[in-house]
Amino acid sequence: MQEPVYVIAQIDVKNYESYLTEYGLPLLDQLNAFGVEVLTAAPDFEVLEGDQQGNWIAIMKFPSAEAFKKFYESEKYAPLKRLRIDELSNAGSVVMVPGIKLQ
Repeated sequence: MQEPVYVIAQIDVKNYESYLTEYGLPLLDQLNAFGVEVLTAAPDFEVLEGDQQGNWIAIMKFPSAEAFKKFYESEKYAPLKRLRIDELSNAGSVVMVPGIKLQ
């Protein structure tokens, strides 16, 4: 059985309205097709320690590492990824973290 992974994106968005309409809404359709659960995506957060890189955080749960990699490297996502990186944000990071098995 494949274990879920969590993807944390910290993005420095240039313009929230453009980011949401040009990237966020089209992205949701693609994520739904991959069985992804968006846990949160918002500019509202409180930094308790360290330096925050960006003004937008999203946390998503993918069914598996393979599912995330298939999505992230897909031809369908490629134009959105380029748009996010090249036009809609100043910088950012996307991190994949395995879930914890407590039993």
